[in-house]
Amino acid sequence: MPAGTRRIAAQVTQLLSTDALVVGGTLGACAAARELARAGRRTVLAARECSLPFEMSVCRRPWVRSGELAALPTPWRALLSACVEGGLGGGEHLLNLARLAARVEEALLDAGVTLFYGMTPCGLVRAAKGAPAGVLFGGKFGLCAIAAETLLDCTPDAALVAAAGGRVYSRVKDRAVVHLSCKVNQAADGDPLTLDRGQRCESPTKWPDARELRPSGVAALTGGRVPLHGPFAEFILRLPFAPESPLRDSRLAVAARRAVLDVGAAVAADRAAAGKERLFFHRFGDGLLTEPLVRIAGAPGNPFRSRGFRNLFVLGPAADVPDSAARRLWSPCHAAREAVRLAARLSKVRIRASAHGSDVASPAGAGQGVSIRRLHFQDAPPLHAVGTLPLADGSLPVLAQCDTLVVGAGTSGVPAALAAAHFGGRTILIEQHADVGGTRTIGGVGSYWFGRETPFQRACDEAYDRVSRRCAVAEETAMLAALVEAGVEVLPLSSVAGVLCEGRRVTGVAVAAGGRLGVIRARAVVDATGDADLAAWAGAPFEYGNGRDAWTLWASFADFNGPKRTASRMYESGIETRDPWDFARTILRSRGRPGMWNRLPHEMPQHYVAPRESRRVAGRARVTYAGILAGETFPDVMVVCDANFDLKGIATSDLLCSGVVWSWGVCRRYLAAIPYGAIVPRSVENLLVAGRAYSATHDAMSLARMQRDMASLGAAAGTAAALAAQQRVSPGRLDAETLQAEWVRRGILRAEDRRRWGRLPERYGRGEAAEDARRVARGGREWPRAAARLARHPAAALPALRGAFRPARKGPSGLRIGRLLCALGDGGPVSFLLDNTAQRTATRLPPPRRRTLRVPPEHGWAPEPAYSLYAVGLAGAGARAAEVMTRLARRIPDDAALYADPKRSPFEYVRTICAVAERCPGVALRAPLEELLRKSSLRNQDVSFTRDVRRANDPVAERRAWLEMAIGRALARCGDARGLDILRRYRDDVRGPLARSAEEELRDLAAAGFAKTIPWKRRID
Repeated sequence: MPAGTRRIAAQVTQLLSTDALVVGGTLGACAAARELARAGRRTVLAARECSLPFEMSVCRRPWVRSGELAALPTPWRALLSACVEGGLGGGEHLLNLARLAARVEEALLDAGVTLFYGMTPCGLVRAAKGAPAGVLFGGKFGLCAIAAETLLDCTPDAALVAAAGGRVYSRVKDRAVVHLSCKVNQAADGDPLTLDRGQRCESPTKWPDARELRPSGVAALTGGRVPLHGPFAEFILRLPFAPESPLRDSRLAVAARRAVLDVGAAVAADRAAAGKERLFFHRFGDGLLTEPLVRIAGAPGNPFRSRGFRNLFVLGPAADVPDSAARRLWSPCHAAREAVRLAARLSKVRIRASAHGSDVASPAGAGQGVSIRRLHFQDAPPLHAVGTLPLADGSLPVLAQCDTLVVGAGTSGVPAALAAAHFGGRTILIEQHADVGGTRTIGGVGSYWFGRETPFQRACDEAYDRVSRRCAVAEETAMLAALVEAGVEVLPLSSVAGVLCEGRRVTGVAVAAGGRLGVIRARAVVDATGDADLAAWAGAPFEYGNGRDAWTLWASFADFNGPKRTASRMYESGIETRDPWDFARTILRSRGRPGMWNRLPHEMPQHYVAPRESRRVAGRARVTYAGILAGETFPDVMVVCDANFDLKGIATSDLLCSGVVWSWGVCRRYLAAIPYGAIVPRSVENLLVAGRAYSATHDAMSLARMQRDMASLGAAAGTAAALAAQQRVSPGRLDAETLQAEWVRRGILRAEDRRRWGRLPERYGRGEAAEDARRVARGGREWPRAAARLARHPAAALPALRGAFRPARKGPSGLRIGRLLCALGDGGPVSFLLDNTAQRTATRLPPPRRRTLRVPPEHGWAPEPAYSLYAVGLAGAGARAAEVMTRLARRIPDDAALYADPKRSPFEYVRTICAVAERCPGVALRAPLEELLRKSSLRNQDVSFTRDVRRANDPVAERRAWLEMAIGRALARCGDARGLDILRRYRDDVRGPLARSAEEELRDLAAAGFAKTIPWKRRID
């Protein structure tokens, strides 16, 4: 995959143009979007969160009164009524929020609304005369624009109106009323917080035995009471509020959770004194629900239109109405009723506003800020874009300055910030979600499957547990308490949309706040996004996906059932994290999975998309699969992982794909070293990359990324960044021995691990190679590691392996040694491997060596003949294998259903034929590829892109589509124009990983000159 490149943000990618753009995910926004779409207007709804409607599903408010339901328009009344789980008394009903999110989503999509998630507004598209003609959004994709004729601002603080320069007045002075809701469970037997870090140990739970709680001594709690709505608690808090601060939402979110800690501690003490069972507060939402805060200056006679703008409307409590009316509009049901009325009027009016340019900054020269031209926003533009828009010049305000800045408060980010704060400088931690912990907490992977425990990581867990037990809160809230206590300034609900660069030096980030962009500057920066977003935007080289294409390890959009910390996860498909279309597709596909929301009543919709892999930065050092198995050591060792073989996705290591190493039993548990150089990106200064995006190969990263280990890696990165800020140097210039001494002193690196793994590699000569060759021949538990050592030292290995091959040909080790020789480029065993393959496939196709856990491919498990053919390709003898592969291709059943069978799937056979043809392209290799193309199960599997991305929800069909694309790739490299035709079709596929892969393959083919052998009319566009 091509490396990222540094771009000056003179142009912003325009995703699409539409008639109406609804920004925000409230029930009113959903109602308006549906009404507009049903009236024939092309309508887009862009939400920051991952579930709809915002104030109910995201903010965890599932209770609704009979009168509120009656106030809804007919279709919405029926929809919400179908989601009612039961009554709570007093006319109050309880909704299944997960079902509600799914039903609302389906209603919008059926009406023709285009949905985007993870979109934070941060600027405007302008028409020729300066009128708003669209919105700029920041997110994981960087920065992009949607142009629209009519804009509906459904944000709680009228962010679009403020960005457009319209008048916005504060409804409050110095206090805001915040509603924070969560699940509350009562322990039926023992302590619901009993933890075992290997697995979760829950006691049975039940609904609380009260209708309200009255904890004492919590000043922020309105009325001194916490209403309970069945299994939900509602905290109504009055908190300090600075209307002029762009970071006000972040600070309100932190203040609200700190107040909950006080409430939890008081409730726990009160119930213990009364001899009552404990309560446990968990499952907070991913948004901030505040009572009406602002009021726009409305147009005469229309309180919903911003004065001075014909096409900018506000839906919700920010409309120009009295405070009493704003309170009614704050109610989801009343807002939806008003939204339908307003949308009905808007659907009859066409307001022309053609996009001309875009801006996220103040006019040039206004105030003391940072030039927008110093920011970088993307490494690859989103797919299916319709063009670009010029970005107006100007300056961005500096929101904060710090010594150490950590971006991403996940498994690595939280310990990075805790470690950095130890050194006393100002540390800021930015997180796009409302809670910290990432995959560890809100992502639902709450168990430590493996990982090497260190004193630092254990101390962190113990600190979180103490807070959890004292305050009866979930781990994410306890993590926040630990961060605040350490002096870290935490900024949740903050979307980073760009990186600030001074030459090659990263000096800060651009944050979407209050509808605009602002800058946070830092002396040292830790990229803990998990996806190397900052490094890629700054121009650091990287690999994406499996290194061959954009297919990643499977992603997860987990759902919770019951009080347990570990969620129900299904790893089935990859994700293109850089593309808003594919982010939405992943959410829609995962939410529609059978059984996602109907297992238990009163459960939560998901709000955390967790890719297992995306980018991996190219660092000064690299961790490889062969290096891990061979026990590679590094003088600058930083972390030692305790890992297992867990490759949920397609394997690309030659050792795996050629069957040299395949055994789960042998590789189930081992130690792997990660050097400091693996988190120092090349070509970029003043930046460290923490978490799973460190410098590693695809297969290596999948094996060395357990949570304990990534927490230690984050702590090591935070320590290095803080020391660099303290010494005013780039982290890459720090002395490794000094760092290691500090890591050992603080318990991040074990002293024994430093002694064992912190040294130069040992000499490996012919004597060592001969002994390893004997180990491979004998088999047993040591042969995979011996094979990995041989593979890393071909000069010494080849003589020893050649000597061992001849006597082993008739034994079980013959295949192992022959494949290893081929993997090292020795073609001597080719005939032996081909004869063996022909014999094994003469009457039937052998199944995979071991069945996969779910749907193939997974873990690199393949049939023995596939391993041998792949090894032949590594030896460059593809032409000699053409006849055997052609016969094999004929024998592959043309049965689409087989690809879902873990025991009989032919996926790896097809993939191996394509891989050999790609590695050894030539006319002779067309024959087996043509046999594959004759199979209807591998033809025309592409799904053309449309704005309704639900058309591609089948993960098995996605795998067959990948195989068709692989056939096209191989044909093109063999000089066959049909391959280019296939790749062109997949460039327009609705599935992001396939579309990105095809696009980059066409570019690579052109650059490599393969198109010269194809007639000019059919060359690459």
